[in-house]
Amino acid sequence: MVDPLGITYLRVRDMWGIEHPMNVFKYILPDFDENNFTLISLMRQEKYESFPKKDRINIESDKKIIIKKIKVKNQNNSAKLINSVLIMYKKV
Repeated sequence: MVDPLGITYLRVRDMWGIEHPMNVFKYILPDFDENNFTLISLMRQEKYESFPKKDRINIESDKKIIIKKIKVKNQNNSAKLINSVLIMYKKV
């Protein structure tokens, strides 16, 4: 017997792990170089288009920033795709 006084009990909870985002989104970043600093932002296209036009023009005119319109898997139904925008800044 572990507890002869009977004042403790064993509580078991489910534990979930989550994959690293670089593994989850490997299909949209196949040539990612983890040895160089890269800032990555991924958002729905509607969200990106909700930013003020002046800010979008600022982002899009920066030569160090790469912007791609892509489709990512819907987390609720992987057969459906979500229109998204991938923004990457690479320090050279």
